[in-house]
Amino acid sequence: MIAASLVAFARVNSPWTPVLPRVNDGLKAFFFLVGLEIKREVLAGEELSAPRDAVLAVAAALELLGGRASPGAG
Repeated sequence: MIAASLVAFARVNSPWTPVLPRVNDGLKAFFFLVGLEIKREVLAGEELSAPRDAVLAVAAALELLGGRASPGAG
């Protein structure tokens, strides 16, 4: 417990602490661009423009988010 406290104290006071907000901003920008690409594909693309074709992609996304899209899987 003391070692963990010392590591946490050193991390908070280290010069690397300002890096974390930049990493978070970079990840937000990346996922924003991914969202724009998905939106473009749904509205004007070939693969996801028809609801019947998008069912597999939506099921995979729900499974990735931690929910079970199909009860018998795994």
